[in-house]
Amino acid sequence: DYAAANGNGPGGRPMGKSKTLIFQNYLGIGVDAQAALRFHRTRNVRPQLFFSAFTNKLLYGIFGARDFVEHSCAGMHQHVHLIADGVRRELPPETEGIILLNINSFAGGVRMWESSEGYGASSMQDGMVDVVVVYGALHLGQLNWGVDKPVRICQARHVKVIVERGYPMHVDGEPWEQAACTIDIGLRNKALMLRRTADARGMSIVKMADTLEWAQRDGVISNEQREVIMAEAYRRAESDRIAAGAHGRSGSFGNLVSRHRRGRSSGSIGANDDDYY
Repeated sequence: DYAAANGNGPGGRPMGKSKTLIFQNYLGIGVDAQAALRFHRTRNVRPQLFFSAFTNKLLYGIFGARDFVEHSCAGMHQHVHLIADGVRRELPPETEGIILLNINSFAGGVRMWESSEGYGASSMQDGMVDVVVVYGALHLGQLNWGVDKPVRICQARHVKVIVERGYPMHVDGEPWEQAACTIDIGLRNKALMLRRTADARGMSIVKMADTLEWAQRDGVISNEQREVIMAEAYRRAESDRIAAGAHGRSGSFGNLVSRHRRGRSSGSIGANDDDYY
């Protein structure tokens, strides 16, 4: 969950009360939030226009195309300053939007991060956010069409964004108009999340889960130790999945975690989800 924003303007002058916002997926500042905000406001004023998924997508596209002409967030690099893990990061002059992601999926499934030399893999459980920028409404459209990629800035555990003028923002798709402020973003907590799993080695994993439950019940290991084992098992499986570029490897550990947690929730659990504030 993300992000703690205070009401400080340029020079640290107080402009309002501090407010904490929570998000699991992403925080957007600028052009991507602008389209979402226009969509939101129009839907509140004229709900009769939003009667089907097709018209919703059409109107969203129209709002995005409007900013293709207006460039309402141009010059963002002059008014928004990014500090990641204590290091000032320069934004490209073409920047019209900043997106901080906990998951490698945006706007209906667009992959926003690719690992390469100097850039680690994206993971929703590593305690870091992926920071990317987009160059405007056209760039956003190209991302959705799969013909372009976002501009990677960095990965960081703590990010401070100093915003010197008002910009539209959104967290997990919920938009608002934000005045000048300073936003501090960091990990809030983690939780094991429900996930559909399938694994051909299910029986061996069931036996492993049973063994862990027996060990905890008979005092061989503590409940805290069992939790550590479960978290480490998934961490290793997730690392293998990222390295292989496939999703199947983590399924066995998802089943294991499911058995481990079944007394507290239904379904299968196979992923650690980071919450930021």
